[in-house]
Amino acid sequence: MTQEQNTDVIHATFEVYSPRWGHTDGYSFHMTRDGFSVQLNTKRAECKLNEDREAVWSGHNALTGNPLLQIMSDDSIYAPEIVPEAIEWVLGKWNGYEAERDTILTALSDLFAWIDHTARAKPSSDFWSEYF
Repeated sequence: MTQEQNTDVIHATFEVYSPRWGHTDGYSFHMTRDGFSVQLNTKRAECKLNEDREAVWSGHNALTGNPLLQIMSDDSIYAPEIVPEAIEWVLGKWNGYEAERDTILTALSDLFAWIDHTARAKPSSDFWSEYF
């Protein structure tokens, strides 16, 4: 993970293994108090809080599913379904000033490490190679 400092902005890059390509890719993460974006190359997923503090997603293939999960699945990363909601929860903590920067960065690092682990642990036998 790499990061940069600013009081109300969190920017970090998290490495996640891509089974499709056999190497890690850096997911660029940018969070303000009102939303966040995750980008891999030209693909982007955004989540903004509306006036009721509800999360509204947009971005890559948003019509077919959650944009973040869509970006990852393009590279054969099948992250747990709860990941987008978990990041929304982190955003709520950041938006409400309920957690410090270091706590947020550690939480995000843990979450992306879990995604990386699930990508590395997917079945890889000859039988499953046709499916995954």
